[in-house]
Amino acid sequence: MRFWVSTDVRDRALQAFWAMHAEAKNCSGMGVCEYAAASQLLPYSLRRWRDRLDEDEVEIDWRAHLHPSARPVVGPGLVSYSFN
Repeated sequence: MRFWVSTDVRDRALQAFWAMHAEAKNCSGMGVCEYAAASQLLPYSLRRWRDRLDEDEVEIDWRAHLHPSARPVVGPGLVSYSFN
């Protein structure tokens, strides 16, 4: 049994995937080739998507596409810290 996924949903998922990796690469302090190897990605694809995201060709918040089980729990009794 196969499930049909709309092209729009697939496109947003793809954009969210690369936005997450581009941000993680920037925060990692690694070079493109090093991060790509560690993440089993093609350096060319990572560069291409990083450049598209930097040039605002794609505007997406990848965190909004996380599965609810992967989101941080916020509730009563939890303290929020500010790093300002």
